[in-house]
Amino acid sequence: MPQVSIVIPAYNRSEVLAKTLSALTAQNYPASSLTVVVADDGSSENVEAVVDAWDPPFSKLYVRQDHDGFGAGRARNLGAGAVPSEVIIFLDSDALVSPDFVSKHAAWHVDDPKSVVIGGRVHLSSTGLSAEQLETAAVDLGAQPFEDRADFRSVLTRRTSRLQSTDEGYRAFVSSNVSLATSLFESTGGFDARFRWWGSEDSEFGWRLWQTGATFVADETARIYHQVDSDTAGGEE
Repeated sequence: MPQVSIVIPAYNRSEVLAKTLSALTAQNYPASSLTVVVADDGSSENVEAVVDAWDPPFSKLYVRQDHDGFGAGRARNLGAGAVPSEVIIFLDSDALVSPDFVSKHAAWHVDDPKSVVIGGRVHLSSTGLSAEQLETAAVDLGAQPFEDRADFRSVLTRRTSRLQSTDEGYRAFVSSNVSLATSLFESTGGFDARFRWWGSEDSEFGWRLWQTGATFVADETARIYHQVDSDTAGGEE
């Protein structure tokens, strides 16, 4: 299986990030082939202390940049270049995952180095889920009550025959849960660092990947569980 790095851009929200990291602890992917990189976009909270307190069985790394407007794209670039890997998974700091999350993403990249895997997403409250439960996978995230929120990507996936038809599949590239080969990320130029406001930096990168002929794959089973507790936008798409 390929060497995988999970890149998590972070800006404050330390308590939410701590749960996200806890859930990653239980991954069934080979520990020697996995690194988690937390890329801090100049937080005022002590995000580094959260990473230091986390004790996973695989490698971890904390990197930081100065805050200069909305810097998620720049933070992702920073994290992607921080460690050698063959596959990069981009994950948001408020996303819980099940133990097979990395394995599901990595499997797509074994045979097709041009795969861009778009994972699924549901919304739940993480209130009441402890770090201990998440670290040991003692709670079945898939059995939790989900919030009834529409996801535009579900409609897009149906309309494009699972991203294979029409010319708009790139719109499904939402960086809260995507993976691609490191070589593809580098050859396409990564995220455009000129974005300084929320949104569009992932759609624009997805468009460039689409133009290179990348193979967009919709895999609902490589799912994240978005912690709505931290969602200041109320979950609106």
